[in-house]
Amino acid sequence: MIRCKNGLKIKIVSANYGRTDDQVCPGGKTDTLTCRSKSSEIRVRWNCNGYATCHLHATSKHFGNPCANISKYLEISYRCVRNIDNDIQGSFIFMVSMYMHVHMYICMYIFSIFHPITSNCSAIPLFLLMNMIYNIWDVFVLWRHATSLFCFLLDKPIIAFNAYISKHLTLHRNTPVNVVYDKVFFNYGNAYNPHSGIFTAPSAGLYIFTWTSLVNPQSIFDAEILINAKRKGLGNCNNEGSPGFGNCANTVPLVLKAGDKVNLRTTTANFLYKEWSSFKGWKV
Repeated sequence: MIRCKNGLKIKIVSANYGRTDDQVCPGGKTDTLTCRSKSSEIRVRWNCNGYATCHLHATSKHFGNPCANISKYLEISYRCVRNIDNDIQGSFIFMVSMYMHVHMYICMYIFSIFHPITSNCSAIPLFLLMNMIYNIWDVFVLWRHATSLFCFLLDKPIIAFNAYISKHLTLHRNTPVNVVYDKVFFNYGNAYNPHSGIFTAPSAGLYIFTWTSLVNPQSIFDAEILINAKRKGLGNCNNEGSPGFGNCANTVPLVLKAGDKVNLRTTTANFLYKEWSSFKGWKV
């Protein structure tokens, strides 16, 4: 787990799952020092950037197996920043500054070809100089927008989870209970809690939630989706009049504020089948 305190947020500098040092986590085979998972840095960025706390599992299941039979570990370098967007913009201001310097050198080189005696920009006619400045400015504006978009796409955290129940649920038909989907296939952003069954929105926006329910013959699983304990949608899976299994799916879009809590609660239910019944959600 990595953490930032006092309202600061995590900004990943670098990350690698593999082995580059034979003194770190020395158990097992350590004779390879060039072992790097190509996906580890982007996966860590997706999970951690912009959050105060980030839980990570250093396993080949999550990051792949870049070097078989080698003992591996996850190494992360990160900073705690006040505003991750401003921090990113600062890096790109430096890049743009370097970009403009490169253009100046190109300018001087071109001028030196046309005016080898003076070798400076003032020797060019004014209209040519102004035209070049306008062209450079257009390229600069285009570069600024392109890099901002690239930065947004690269560092935007993925918020998504896919959870399921690991044991059959046998319930009192008319007693509402919060449903806890206790196992996860994945949990990007760590916003879903498999112990409580509650999803906490890390940021404001539009989210999509869906749940699938498999029930036994003559069984029912009707449920409602809640935001901060208030109903925002209903899902029906009434199989009480059928001799076969029943399979149902429900999808609800929700506009959430940061910190809003979302979960499922039964309205009328007496059974839910393990593993085939799931709860999923993601930020659009």
